[in-house]
Amino acid sequence: MAPGRRRIEIRGDRYQAAATDVDVEGCDRIQEIALALAPTGRESASVPPRRGRVKVDGRPLGKTPVELELAAGVHDIEISFDRFKAWRAAWRSAPGSP
Repeated sequence: MAPGRRRIEIRGDRYQAAATDVDVEGCDRIQEIALALAPTGRESASVPPRRGRVKVDGRPLGKTPVELELAAGVHDIEISFDRFKAWRAAWRSAPGSP
C-alpha cells in the first residue's frame, strides 16, 4: 500500500462499525492497529394493543410486538396507534444488552 493517511473501517453483523485513521508508512513496513467491534443493543417493544407503529430516530421499523437491534447510544422512540396520542421517549441502548 502506498504511504499516506488512510481510513480503515471494519463491520460485522450485529456489531457497530469501528473505524480509525492510519498513517501508512509504506516501504513494506508492517504496521499494527487495534480495533474492537461493540455489539449492538437488543431491545423489544411489546405494548397492548398490538400493531402499534414503531419509529426509531424518525424511521419506521415495524409494528408491535417488535424486536430491534440498535447501536449503543440514545435513540428517539415513538409508538403510535390510530386515534391516540403517540408515545415518545429518549431510549438509551447499551452495547450487548439482551
